[in-house]
Amino acid sequence: MKEVYQYIDDHREEYIEWLRDLCKQPSVAAQNRGMETTATMVEDYLRKKTGAVSEQLETSGFPVVFGELDTGAEKTLSFYNHYDVQPEDPIELWESDPFSADIRDGKMYARGVADNKGNLMARICAVHAYTNVYGKPPVNVKFIFEGEEEIGSVHLEEFADRYPDKLASDGCIWEFGYKNPNGQLQVSLGVKGMLYVELEATGANTDLHSANAAVIENPAWQLIWALNTLKNEQEEILIDGFYDRVHAPTPIEKKILEDMNYEENATLSALDLDGFLLGLSGMSLKEKLLFQPTCTICGIESGIPGKAQKRFFRLKQK
Repeated sequence: MKEVYQYIDDHREEYIEWLRDLCKQPSVAAQNRGMETTATMVEDYLRKKTGAVSEQLETSGFPVVFGELDTGAEKTLSFYNHYDVQPEDPIELWESDPFSADIRDGKMYARGVADNKGNLMARICAVHAYTNVYGKPPVNVKFIFEGEEEIGSVHLEEFADRYPDKLASDGCIWEFGYKNPNGQLQVSLGVKGMLYVELEATGANTDLHSANAAVIENPAWQLIWALNTLKNEQEEILIDGFYDRVHAPTPIEKKILEDMNYEENATLSALDLDGFLLGLSGMSLKEKLLFQPTCTICGIESGIPGKAQKRFFRLKQK
């Protein structure tokens, strides 16, 4: 691979510009902003830079950009990535325009540069480099780039049901490709599933002065009491049956955990924290992080969102 790495070094600036161009294009699925243009950009990159036969496969939502590079090999490797990004709010925390792809101190700052346009483009650049050095990859390659990951991949199942042949492969590399706080490359061999549940409580048909809280039920308190039943102070999840299908790590997995270098101090320093939950460290910390399920609050809101000041209960957490 020495020649491939050298080719990548020689074309570094070119690859960076490809990424910058993609990051400058907004693709906010939650707001249907720039999605069509971005899907076309990604399709063009696949066709022009890797030689893949690329197309946009329609779903009931945003299309999946699919590319296939048939090299005649016995094995097929697929790449999964997504071209949509989260909204850029809160905009006031950005030092530069979220879609300017500004480069400062050797780092690119843009909405979605890490999740997931950087990884998406890295796959394209890797195949481009390998192909230019050796003529073609040693395996067939499929690219599956969806546009709804940041809103829950709501139509990915539809895509899978409609195009099972497009998914068929011998292995799949997921969207990741990061470094830990110590700068070491990470290889993830699996991920946790995710389920979002939204709780909503309502009361009176209008907002009321806080003095009425003495006699009128406050929906915010109803939510707090409901959430308080989900987990205790020892971080034990109290939902019936929640742990029934959770498997303890195998001896081999425990050995991997022992050898895995998790930079505790660097992680805490990066997050400006004094310690982890329950004072965990070492093997217990790594085992809980990788093998235990979570039940967390991703957001809670009450009253009028924004900066309006009214004399009733308001609670908001991001």
